[in-house]
Amino acid sequence: MRMKRILNILRIDSINGTRDKMIIYILLTPIIFSFFFRVITPGLQSFSINFVTLKNYEQTATALERFGGVKLAESELELREIVSGPGDVIGIYRDGESFNLVLQGNESREVEEAARLVLSGVQYNIWNLFSIEESDQGKLVPPITIFGFSFVVIISFVLGGMVIGFNIIEEKESGSMRALMVTPIKKNELIFGRSILGVLIPLVHALLAVLIFDIPGIDLLKLIIVTITSSIIGV
Repeated sequence: MRMKRILNILRIDSINGTRDKMIIYILLTPIIFSFFFRVITPGLQSFSINFVTLKNYEQTATALERFGGVKLAESELELREIVSGPGDVIGIYRDGESFNLVLQGNESREVEEAARLVLSGVQYNIWNLFSIEESDQGKLVPPITIFGFSFVVIISFVLGGMVIGFNIIEEKESGSMRALMVTPIKKNELIFGRSILGVLIPLVHALLAVLIFDIPGIDLLKLIIVTITSSIIGV
C-alpha cells in the first residue's frame, strides 16, 4: 500500500467534490446548525433575578439579597429609572406599611411570577421561617447544548458518507472509474483513499462544534477517538 497513491485519490475526490460545490455545502450545513443551536441556547441557559430597592430600607435589601443581586437607589425616581434600563431588574420598595412592586412591563412570565412570589414573602416576612440553601446538581451545560452538539456530530457522519457516495457516482458517470481499473492502484488503496474524506469531515465538524458551543471540560482526545471510530458508519 503506497501512501502517495492514497493521497492522490484523496486529492481527486476533493477536486471532484468542489467542482459542483458539493463538499462546500456539506461542510457548511453542520456549522450553520451549530450557530443556530448556539443562538437559541442562551435563553435556556440560566435564570437569575436582580432587584433594586431604596437605600434607607436596609432590612428589605437584606431580605432580597437571599434571592439575587440588589442595587440601592437614592429615591423612587432613580429606582424607576434603573427598572426601565436594560436587563430585567425588579423594583421593590416599602411605602409606609405596604410594599410596592415596580416592573418594566416586558419581563418574561417566569421573572414576573418570581418577583410576585418574593414580594409576598418580603411583605409578610415569611422567608425568615425557611432555610434557603444553594446546591449544584452538576448540570452546568444546558440540555439544548448537549442535544445540538450531538446532533451536529452525528449528522456529520452521514454527510461524510454522502461525499464518498457522490464521488463514486461522479466517477461512474464521467467514465473515470474504468480508467482507475487499468491503473496500478490496488483495491485496498482505492478504498482507504476514498474513506479519508468520510473521516476528516466528521472530525472537522466535531472540533468546530466544540468551539462554537463552547462546552466546558470536554476531553478532546476522547472526542477525536470517538469521532474517528464512529465515522466508519458513514464510510
